[in-house]
Amino acid sequence: MLNFLKLKVFSGLALQAEKMNKETFKALMKQRESVMIFLHVSLLIGNGAPNSKDGHTHLKRLEASTP
Repeated sequence: MLNFLKLKVFSGLALQAEKMNKETFKALMKQRESVMIFLHVSLLIGNGAPNSKDGHTHLKRLEASTP
């Protein structure tokens, strides 16, 4: 029973952390500098040029961002 409780608590913490991560990412993607840093990091760790969907997503983020 104790292991089940630990798992339930850990699961809840993991879900909270995932939600916070998504909220932080969403907030960062509204700032032009963060959008550009994200693009540069994505290009550095990728195996090639971004596909058209990723490129379109980046352009939409950039257009919606604030300086």
